[in-house]
Amino acid sequence: MLLKSHYDGKDPESVDPGKAAEFAFGAVKLPESLLLQVDARAAYLRTMDGSFKKRDSRFLHMQSDVIGQYTAGRLRFNASLGYLNTHDYLNDGGNSSASGPTWITGGGGASHLVSRHHWVGYDIGEDKNMRLRAGRMNLPFGLRIIEHDSWVRSETKTDVNKFQQHGVSFAYNSEKVRAEIMGIAGNFQLSADAYRARGYAGYLEYAVKQKLTVGGSSMITHADPDNAAPTRPAFRQAHGAFARWSPVRPLVVMAEADVAVFSPKGQNARSTLVGLAQADYEPIQGLHFIGTLETRNQDFKSNDAVTGYGAWASVLWYFVSRVDARIDFIHREQAAATNTLFLQLHAYLSVYPAAVKAKTASPTTYSCTLCHSSNAGGGGTVTTLLGKQLMSRGLTGGANTSALNTALDAVKGEKSDVDGDGVGDFDELAAGTDPNAPPGVAPSDAAPEVEYGCNATGRPTDAFALAGLVAGALVLVRRTRRRG
Repeated sequence: MLLKSHYDGKDPESVDPGKAAEFAFGAVKLPESLLLQVDARAAYLRTMDGSFKKRDSRFLHMQSDVIGQYTAGRLRFNASLGYLNTHDYLNDGGNSSASGPTWITGGGGASHLVSRHHWVGYDIGEDKNMRLRAGRMNLPFGLRIIEHDSWVRSETKTDVNKFQQHGVSFAYNSEKVRAEIMGIAGNFQLSADAYRARGYAGYLEYAVKQKLTVGGSSMITHADPDNAAPTRPAFRQAHGAFARWSPVRPLVVMAEADVAVFSPKGQNARSTLVGLAQADYEPIQGLHFIGTLETRNQDFKSNDAVTGYGAWASVLWYFVSRVDARIDFIHREQAAATNTLFLQLHAYLSVYPAAVKAKTASPTTYSCTLCHSSNAGGGGTVTTLLGKQLMSRGLTGGANTSALNTALDAVKGEKSDVDGDGVGDFDELAAGTDPNAPPGVAPSDAAPEVEYGCNATGRPTDAFALAGLVAGALVLVRRTRRRG
């Protein structure tokens, strides 16, 4: 999120972040009804056996998309357009016939123009707390986490990176309840209509209190035939529960448990139990340490049941404006032990300031520090009360304005008031005031002192940090090539 704060005591309307808050740092002037963003992500993947002997290593092009949204009254048109190298995608565990972004250009080559999502929506209700959408969207199921290939996402086939589906959805937000139901029409990139899985997916989430929510998800689809059983029709089901909790300001805890069932006609159903628990702790501004535990019990109703366990140790670090880096070390044990090293570099040109202003009809353009630890923003730097609240209401990061609007709808419908001053967070944004600090609270009591401007580079050591990261990456690549 890139929002505005006034911890220096100034009136927020008297401080303007300027062109730094605009798309492409103001190089391109956009009408208020149009939002654009550019998102790029690259990665290095190294897989090893239980004794850390290398099995494979490669660089992956994960994403390079332009995302846009046009608003006309209550109507919203949202779409993405990007480039995908299908060689990298398939080698990363994908299946072009069953999932992945919609190909706009086809043929036998590896390079394609793709669209991960494209939909039209209509806001309903006096407070616009309901929305009807049609198109290609993320499936509404479970925690929308970005952990690459976690078992709760791969077994339920709800990974937000590649398992979008076409359909129609209805979302509702109130003071305590957030819910969405989607009728799934299938993946229209499949050339044979019979292979398209049809059914429903949905979730219901309840705010037990301000920093604790619990919810449940359900999904059933049917394909005739299923891509995993090419000669047979099959049902797929997934049902489960999830929770989010922020016991103290630097810590967020999330958990999810699901059962996934695959039932080909004429064969025994295969049921899999999966679970995940994650803690995200930020000891200093801009640096996150994330620990994740997961389990998977495949075909647990049969004598051939296999139980697996996994542990993730992750570091997410903001080091340059609108650029973040993440390192994951993943150890899994199921039949055989495996170790994986996964490094990601993510850069984006964001439009969150314009998106917040358009959504709330605020008299001012918000910059970063209302939600972030510094004005540079970026992944892993959300520390304030409002930022944590929006993250717990569906904001996934990655410059996703659709998720931002959903989270803002949630806090509006719930009449969320994180600073307890009697004025709702959404109302304070609409008025141009700070939802994190009640009137009369000194800036030092509300949050650390910060500066304005989304193009702020943060600490003076950022340039040295970037140089160190680049040098380290070059050393790692050279050693990898020598060993390979």
